[in-house]
Amino acid sequence: MRFQQDVNDTVTGKPVIAFAQLTVGRPSSTVVTDADILVLIDCVRQMLATTSADAAALNLASNFALVEEQ
Repeated sequence: MRFQQDVNDTVTGKPVIAFAQLTVGRPSSTVVTDADILVLIDCVRQMLATTSADAAALNLASNFALVEEQ
């Protein structure tokens, strides 16, 4: 899953892209089921969701720090 924002640089006029994405890795073994993958994705959702949306949520979205790398 990828969320993307496309804008044009006001100085150069060139397109600039910012994005956040969730990548799910799954082994080829059948030991890991679709249900297992959905549980992992729900863990990410609960980590970010507000507690008003879900009593089990952790509401940690504001705890992420933006770090710039060059």
